[in-house]
This record gives sequence, C-alpha cells and structure tokens, in this order.
Amino acid sequence: MLHILTAAGGNPTAIWLQDAPLDGSQYAARGADLMAASAALVRLRGGTMIPEQAGFLLRGERHLEMAGGELCGNATLSAAALLSAHLGRRAFEMTTSDHPRRCPVSVSVADAGVVSCTLMGLSLERAEHTVDGERVCVVDMGGIVHVLVEADFPDDFAAHHRSMTAALGLSQRTAVGVCWFHRAAGAAVMEPVVRVQTTAGETFIHESACGSGSIALSVATGCATIRQPTGEPITVQHTAGQTMLSARIQQVLSTALHGEDPPCPPDR
Repeated sequence: MLHILTAAGGNPTAIWLQDAPLDGSQYAARGADLMAASAALVRLRGGTMIPEQAGFLLRGERHLEMAGGELCGNATLSAAALLSAHLGRRAFEMTTSDHPRRCPVSVSVADAGVVSCTLMGLSLERAEHTVDGERVCVVDMGGIVHVLVEADFPDDFAAHHRSMTAALGLSQRTAVGVCWFHRAAGAAVMEPVVRVQTTAGETFIHESACGSGSIALSVATGCATIRQPTGEPITVQHTAGQTMLSARIQQVLSTALHGEDPPCPPDR
C-alpha cells in the first residue's frame, strides 16, 4: 500500500507499508524506485505534490525507516498519522530511523490533522562557525546535520550548499541540510535545501517544508514557530531531553497496489 502525505502544506513523503524489515541497501534501492513510481503516479493523476522523500512503515514494529536511514521530522509526523488510523488511537509510541540508531517517539494526534511527535534523547549538538566571512550555526542531530544561515536565499543554492558543507567537513555525512532564514514577527522563516546520500545515489532537494530543519532552526534562534516555504508553520518545543514537533498532516494519495515490493514507475 502506497501513501503520500504532506506536512505544513508541503514536503510530500511517499510511505510504503512494509511487512518485514529490509537491510540498508534494500531500503535505498527500493526507496529510489518508490520515489520514481510515486512521482509518475501523481503526474498521471494530474497532481502536483511530487514526493521529496520516501520511507517504509513497518506497522507491526511501529517503526519508520527512511530510504536513506536519515532522521526526517515530517516523514515521522506522516507515518504517525498513518499509524494512528491503523491503531485507532490518538496517543502511542513508535520509533523512527536516526542513523545509526532508532529514535523513540511519543505521538499525539489532535483535531484538524495536527500531529505532534515528541522525540526523546535526540542529539542536538550546536556549534558556531565562520564560512567565507559568514557566521553559521551547525546543529548535528545524529541522523542529519543542519547548517543554519541568516541570509537571503541564493539563486545558486546547490553550489552554495556544496561549498558550505565541504568547508565545514560535512560532505561525507549521509544527510546534510542547509537552511537559509530570516526572522519576522517572532518567527523564523526558512528555505531548506537537503542532500541525502545512499547506496542508490544522491538526492538534492529544495524542500517545501522541513521538520528536522525546523528543529535545528529552533535550536539556533530560540523561535518556537518556524514558517515553511509553503507559508504554514511547524512548531517546535524543547524540554529536558525531549523535543516536540507539530504540524498539519494531510494525505494526498492512497492507493492499493499488488505485490510486496514498491511499484515500478508506470508506463507513460
């Protein structure tokens, strides 16, 4: 079964309901197929919400494994919404991928599609650096590291991302985000670009919303409200040893498909 869900009005996640665990290389290879097939299905149906990442939900284990093994906040929120419907419960616990470990998550689902996930024991190592005369904050979350830059979003964001991560020695990390931001009316407004490297190749996406980037930006700025490129908010609250991430989750596609593996892209 394939589901595509959005968080804060964007950043669609393709989630495949997986019966049994796979090994790391299988997740990466099948994740690439799932991304391609999901994009083709959305286009065939006249939609615009092309997935920006893919994950595999093992409902029996209540675990989400991303194709790249990275920590993805919005995918976790999306998987939590699916699990809530499957379990018939609004509060429960699950785990999510956070290479090289599993991160425990406490979930609550409110009305109007708002899902909150409290990530426990999340690594949030913060450091300040200067890159080409520009001050940046780096927040290392273990399963992903984000570079926060208070500056205008550059036209050549891909080149900026690559040069900045290289200067900071982050090029070999599995998942690296660079978030350009500014402050407005007590909130931080972000433009996130995320690179994920897997055995199946590299994805490099200017995301329409970013949950883990929102967590990192809240650490860097102290803001609880993080405005996404969609204009919608993701909220972040930090307490002792816990980080709560909340956003509106919406399912935009759900389709039953035959077979145990993710589908191949349909013929055009």
